[in-house]
Amino acid sequence: MSFRRGLLSFVGVVGVGVLLRYTVVPSEEQMLERLSPELRAEHERRKAQRRENHDAIMTQMLKDAQSDRPIWG
Repeated sequence: MSFRRGLLSFVGVVGVGVLLRYTVVPSEEQMLERLSPELRAEHERRKAQRRENHDAIMTQMLKDAQSDRPIWG
């Protein structure tokens, strides 16, 4: 009986936590809507910069993967 009670308590606590997370924590779109135009522009600029860096790294990785030399060389 105590195992069942403990399991129900655990499920209840986790369920309340999940419910609170989805009702209280704003989504990324909601956060961006609340930002000032200057901060939103800064965010977009940094996001574009991160995307460019990621693309450059992926291009280099694909080029290295096609070569016969080891990656540490």
